[in-house]
Amino acid sequence: MNAIVEFGIGKQVTFKGLFEVHAFVEVPIIQRDYAQGRASETEVREEFLSALYAALMKSEGDSSLPLDLDFIYGSAPPGGRMAFSPLDGQQRLTTLFLLHWYLAWNDGAADDFNAFIRDGKRSRFTYTVRPSSREFFDALVCWTPPEGAAQAGVLSRVIVDQPWFFRAWRLDPTIQSALAMLDAIHRRFSGSSGCYARLVHPTQPYITFQLLDLRSFGLSDDLYIKMNARGKPLTAFETFKARLENHIGNLFPRKDHTLHGKPVTLKEYFSHKIDTVWGDLFWHYRNNETMLFDDRIMHLVRTLATVTRDPDAGTSRALLTQLRSPFSSFSFLRYRDEGCLDTALLETLVATLDVWSGGKDGIRPILAGFPYYDERKAFLDVVSDSTKLTYAELVQFHAYTTYLRRYQHQLQPDSLADWMRVVVNLSSNTSYDDVDDFRRSVKAVNNLIEHAQDILAYLRQPSVDSAGFFEQQMREEQLKAHLLARSDDWRTRILKAEAHPYFSGQIEFLFQFSGVLERWKMHQAADWSDGEDKTLQSKFDDYFSKASRVFSGGPSALGDKRWERALLTIGDYLLAAGRNRHFLQMYGRDTSWKRFLRGNIEGSGEAERKRRYVKELLDMVDTDVNLSASLERIIADAPATNDWREPFIRCPAVLEYCQFHMIRYQSPDRIYLLRKQRMNGDHVELYSYHLYRTVLQDMAAKGELVPFTAPFYRSVNTDTEEPHIAMECPSDGTKIMLTVFNSGKKFEMKLSFGGQPAPVGLKDRLTGVSPTTEKGNGGLSFNVQRDSVRTAIKTIVLAVQGS
Repeated sequence: MNAIVEFGIGKQVTFKGLFEVHAFVEVPIIQRDYAQGRASETEVREEFLSALYAALMKSEGDSSLPLDLDFIYGSAPPGGRMAFSPLDGQQRLTTLFLLHWYLAWNDGAADDFNAFIRDGKRSRFTYTVRPSSREFFDALVCWTPPEGAAQAGVLSRVIVDQPWFFRAWRLDPTIQSALAMLDAIHRRFSGSSGCYARLVHPTQPYITFQLLDLRSFGLSDDLYIKMNARGKPLTAFETFKARLENHIGNLFPRKDHTLHGKPVTLKEYFSHKIDTVWGDLFWHYRNNETMLFDDRIMHLVRTLATVTRDPDAGTSRALLTQLRSPFSSFSFLRYRDEGCLDTALLETLVATLDVWSGGKDGIRPILAGFPYYDERKAFLDVVSDSTKLTYAELVQFHAYTTYLRRYQHQLQPDSLADWMRVVVNLSSNTSYDDVDDFRRSVKAVNNLIEHAQDILAYLRQPSVDSAGFFEQQMREEQLKAHLLARSDDWRTRILKAEAHPYFSGQIEFLFQFSGVLERWKMHQAADWSDGEDKTLQSKFDDYFSKASRVFSGGPSALGDKRWERALLTIGDYLLAAGRNRHFLQMYGRDTSWKRFLRGNIEGSGEAERKRRYVKELLDMVDTDVNLSASLERIIADAPATNDWREPFIRCPAVLEYCQFHMIRYQSPDRIYLLRKQRMNGDHVELYSYHLYRTVLQDMAAKGELVPFTAPFYRSVNTDTEEPHIAMECPSDGTKIMLTVFNSGKKFEMKLSFGGQPAPVGLKDRLTGVSPTTEKGNGGLSFNVQRDSVRTAIKTIVLAVQGS
């Protein structure tokens, strides 16, 4: 064929053939800058280059050639060889210009390219948007990169380093975009050969477009601009959908589906459903401003791409990281190239949408009212923003959709309920640090799905693979499976305890406290007598009732740190938190009460010993009185611990100072209370702070510190200073200062007089409190036993009063 042929209402033209019709091609000033090289256009750029590359790699005479790039609209003034002004298609034309320039150089055909693209030192293809753009294109066509330029580094850097490249050109958006496109072309075509000849083939071109001269049809530029402005281009999803349908057609060519009683291919089935019943489903979740639901479907596709990846695939880790990143975009091209649009995703998508469709106000839930997995909420979370889902939520969604795909035609709501209850319990109580932990759980779900129709029967087997989930939680699910099979009484109790919002399925501690766990472990069977069963149920009820009262509102709701202080009367229950020790909190993976109640799977060691402190405390709780009052009574009746716990037990304010529930424990006699989490934040010392909040504030309230002003505690935020108590007493122009520091098992008290000698007779009045040292500045220092500190301070106060 010729380079120019009549075709329909336009002419089928190659890029080179365009210059046989028009002397120049000038992008007019009314157009925007070249944009396909921008960072925001990465997907468009890569997809377009992929299409061009694929066409140029085909054999000559291939029936699919040429690749036609659709219409290029524009006009030229009548008469003579004047410049053609493209009004639509400038982006495609500019990319073709840059591709011709690059391939001409790459294939050693620069002379042929220059012969049709140059008019002297001018480029016949140019921009009038900015003078700098025109100058750049003129310079580019007059320069051929030297041999080896590509190996010197990024092609755009080679161009920018040329003496003819002006620094000011860096600010031109069109030039910026052109340089980025040349880098992309280089990455795609650097290893190719012979592509330039295919581009300019005179009779069998590989790439063409339809040239439409508006003036030939009596249309003015203004009218065309208005028509173009009112047009509504395809949305990103509509483009995605069209390409996905073709992809499905290639992947599933057989007629394995039924539509209106007739066998159809999956492509036909998908195309019909997405525009009808599936579209009706998503209409309930549309954007109320745009009235579109495109983003909703794309979020669903992205989530399914995440959960259906083969966890054993070598590239899965990097891909999953990108799929979960809100800063990473995915188009059809990227999904396809990454292998996401595979059988697993597409079959799951179709099965899931079929099951969900048909509801009156959104998805049609199978497990209506099911407390473990709210299908409506899960769906809304998925289609709102798939990147915000936690790993546990992704595992649960994978388990749910995998069940639908596997058992779509044998759906059993009761089986699905048991399946989701188990998976939710396992995933909610498994720690996920990174993508690898998630992949292990996905693999575990894939292995367990074979038993999903009767998951409880599988769990009652003697040996169950726990890989992929927390082993101790898997053992707990095995125990529950036996109890659920034993009686409906146990089912009622277990489901009620699991539904507690704080325990969230982790209730092994109740089985351990009540003796059920040890009894079950004997034979891994609930084979005890009915009488023993009643006793175990009663104990289970008692511990659940008490634990529920503690953790429904959290220990803080009990006031005055009563729960923590009561537990300290039994033993040191604190958990390590780096260099600190933690009093525990409601939430936090390693320092929460829930983590504490888990103990360990061996049922021994420090973790189990500390968990038993909770059992002992719950045994002491009086259910006939208010829980706070019961704990207060336990604290009051507890004997002195005679160790570092005692200040915490007797003074709530000491524990309340620790806003993040942490202390720095250096020794039994050197403990710091942390306002935050580190020693470079405000902190105080335990024994001196306890003295301040009890003895000294009590003495101040009774007027026993006069003439000293009210004491204050000086916290510090460095480990080079010691926190301490301070009191001031102005006396005849001399400021007397008393400070109190913890000094191991004693208190060190320092009495200073503003650099002056001690008042006459003061030392004689310090009956029973002799200074251990006298400072050179006139100050005095005392070491006092902890149980004698009140008397010592009173003596010092009286001595100062007499001065």
